[in-house]
Amino acid sequence: MHSRTYRAIQVVTIVAVGALAFYVPGDTCAADCPVADLNGDCKVDLADLAVLAGQWLQGPHYPAGPLEAHWTFDEAEGDWAWDASGRQRHAQLRNGPTRGEGVARGAILLDGVNDYAEAPFVVDPAAGPLSAFAWIKGGNPREVILAQSNGTGTGREWLQIDTTNGTLLTRLTDGGSILTSQTVVTDGAWHHVGVVWDGSRRTLYVDGEIVAQDAEPLAVNLQACDGGMAIGTGKSTAPDTCWEGWIDDVRIYGRALSAEDVGLLASAPGATPPEADLDGTDGIDMADFAVLAYYWLKGHPGEYRCIWVDSWYWNPSFMNPTQAQELIQTCRENNINTVIVEVRKVGDAAYNSNIEPRIESWISGGPSFDPLGYLIDLAHDTSGGKPYIEVHAWFVAQRILKADTPYHKDHVLSVHPEYAMEDVNGNKIVDNGYYLDPGHPGAVDWNVAVILDCLRNYDIDGINLDYIRYPGSTWGYNPVSVARFNTFTGRSGKPSASDPAWCDWRRECVTLQVKKIYVQSLKLNPWVVLTTDTINWGCAFDDYERSSPYVSVFQDWVGWLRSGIIDYNTLMGYVCQSCTYEPCAPITNPERYQGWCNLSLDNDDKRGSILSTGAYMQRTVQDAMDQLLWARQAGAAGLNIYDWYSEVSRNEAGETRADFYRALRNQVFPEWVDPPIPDWKARPTTGIVEGTITEDGAAVDHAVVEIAGLTDSPTHSDGSGWYGILEVPPGVHTLVVSVGGAPVATVPVTVPAAGDIVTVDVELNR
Repeated sequence: MHSRTYRAIQVVTIVAVGALAFYVPGDTCAADCPVADLNGDCKVDLADLAVLAGQWLQGPHYPAGPLEAHWTFDEAEGDWAWDASGRQRHAQLRNGPTRGEGVARGAILLDGVNDYAEAPFVVDPAAGPLSAFAWIKGGNPREVILAQSNGTGTGREWLQIDTTNGTLLTRLTDGGSILTSQTVVTDGAWHHVGVVWDGSRRTLYVDGEIVAQDAEPLAVNLQACDGGMAIGTGKSTAPDTCWEGWIDDVRIYGRALSAEDVGLLASAPGATPPEADLDGTDGIDMADFAVLAYYWLKGHPGEYRCIWVDSWYWNPSFMNPTQAQELIQTCRENNINTVIVEVRKVGDAAYNSNIEPRIESWISGGPSFDPLGYLIDLAHDTSGGKPYIEVHAWFVAQRILKADTPYHKDHVLSVHPEYAMEDVNGNKIVDNGYYLDPGHPGAVDWNVAVILDCLRNYDIDGINLDYIRYPGSTWGYNPVSVARFNTFTGRSGKPSASDPAWCDWRRECVTLQVKKIYVQSLKLNPWVVLTTDTINWGCAFDDYERSSPYVSVFQDWVGWLRSGIIDYNTLMGYVCQSCTYEPCAPITNPERYQGWCNLSLDNDDKRGSILSTGAYMQRTVQDAMDQLLWARQAGAAGLNIYDWYSEVSRNEAGETRADFYRALRNQVFPEWVDPPIPDWKARPTTGIVEGTITEDGAAVDHAVVEIAGLTDSPTHSDGSGWYGILEVPPGVHTLVVSVGGAPVATVPVTVPAAGDIVTVDVELNR
């Protein structure tokens, strides 16, 4: 449904890799109209799309790739120049070049003594056509703009000033002559210079014009070389080859640019960008279309209108084509835009999982029927004007097996019985079920792998986590979890269930698992929505840190909302609206329902709340409608119903499912509305830094990892050494890793743009 270019940047210690993301500029222009208002009517609509399309069709404003390396030097600070081509070939600035304003945003000023930028291998000149270009200002005879070190071949100066006249030359050669121009480029003005090798001839360009070219094809190919690249110095970094002046926007292409391409490069930085270049980078492309689409759709805020669909045998769900068709048809008829379908209930799969066994006995569509795949096809089918229905995959996370359910040989507890949760007395069964312990690193990574496997192979719109908690305060005593806790606290034995540090530990284990699922999912699909099914047990909604979610099952859903590690809190508002039994008396049941909902709403400034009615438990259909209507009035981002085929199971007024859906359509969902587009996804303002901390190849557990100077950034690595830090502003930062209270590693890291996920894996050497 959604389309967005996206960047995931990998760094091993201090080296990163990426692919460009789109950036949505600020909401309004000087006239207080949307940025994407291209025709001046102060709204974004079809007319603006026509303007964008017209400018797009005028042709590219930069040459097409493949770009093998592109150093823009646009970073505000730091010792690295990031490779904007996405090919990981980042350049390290040596000896302190100065940053400043260039011809195309930022540039570097080199001192002519020992400043330069060093990059890894990019291309072998003998491998085929290539092109290399840069903007320069200054320079003296013999100084070098771009060179390749020897490696195992013969390095050459690709772009250099001749030794006497200040003219441009290239030493890329077949072993014979160099190619020299008669055009002086050291006159103190900005010049665009470059060389093109088409496989037989070399051509030098200055300011978009050919200034030298081989009269005849070279006798043999260019000399081979696998050395790294040097910007602003010669292949051996000799002092008299160091550039004195400015260098900006260095590009290496894996093809021979045409004269027209070179003209585009030479004119683009100084030209006024077309108004439809909404993200301000390299002309008009899909990223600009995405910006326009964002502002167009932003005029329609949308609302999640959801229904949970379980996969237990006692209700029809989506286990055969007839059931799936009824579900989707009913949703479309009643303007429900999102189905949350239970694809994993007890360590099994209602889809073709590569990890967990299928629910063969309950999938009534036959051995080849794929319930999730079939449902997605139906829900996403927009032919004939049918509305698109989002499909969110509902995963039961910790409760992993019913005690009366036979083990499958591929079930997680068959393969890894050591992942099971225990209580303080060593019992493993609670409420007729087994749980995976989030304090065991293997259990967490199993859950993450299951979810990512589904996300890779199915076009799901969302991930919904259920039972993402402990069953009670006396649970969580898996021996591995206890041993980990004792290691970092210096204790021994089993901690008391009420020990504050032990409670914090279990709360952290759940939270780190949620964060890991969130970040790893975003790396695969930045548009996928993560929701968590959270409890409203008890009456302490006005004193959260004494409430059941926080102290009994260690589900810190308020903290998840505040830290932005979920997209929406799908609060399970299971309160009987008009029942005479009121467990929180003198607080009435409606007040209890509203109190818990308000707790979510009061803490969702960064994210959103999808508020639910337990329709199954209501005495009348109107009770469920009243809760949904109140939730909308209170400001919920979405409304949710629990659940399909049990909508009136406890109804005391003799009402039917048909009555329920008639009321829903008439009172709550009278017309179709699409789900909202989360602002934090379409228009991010920060990035994410994540990775793994290891030592001698082994995971470092419970290290403190933080961004220096970023107050809310400190986090712990989990039992697999993984960490994640959200809300990191774009720019250059220092990652600090501490073990036992002492810093043991500092690593420079740059978040190039908002929305980027930068992976920094750190190997400690203590």
